[in-house]
Amino acid sequence: MSTTRRRPARGTKSRRVIPPMPKSARAPPTASLVSDSDQLLQLLGVGGDHAVYVLDSEGKIATWNPGAERLTGYRSDEVLGRDAALFLPPEAAQSGKAQSDLAIARASGRLEEEGWQVRRGGERYWRTWSSPPSSTTRAGCGVT
Repeated sequence: MSTTRRRPARGTKSRRVIPPMPKSARAPPTASLVSDSDQLLQLLGVGGDHAVYVLDSEGKIATWNPGAERLTGYRSDEVLGRDAALFLPPEAAQSGKAQSDLAIARASGRLEEEGWQVRRGGERYWRTWSSPPSSTTRAGCGVT
């Protein structure tokens, strides 16, 4: 048996079929967001005193940093995949503020505001929120 590979004759097309990667071997969809947000933090020089998180296109929390955990009292496993309305006072959450803010950020490319947020235990705190210009793959990245 010969172990040499034959090249296709000139004029014929050669095609290599690559099987798809099994889902178990793929990186989770938020993996690129996590590395992007880490790079953004390094670029901005933002330390652990700031809460930084990325929202997906549906307004769900896609990344979480240690500053966000210290400020809000929530661990990453408690917030990832949850709606960002989690941090709003009940009256603002019920009025649809989270979705309204998301629509404004999409339309204008960014959102900056000040307002009340709620920590894990229900304590309110005043925060300044900034969403840098977003790409088509993300709804926004908040720095508090």
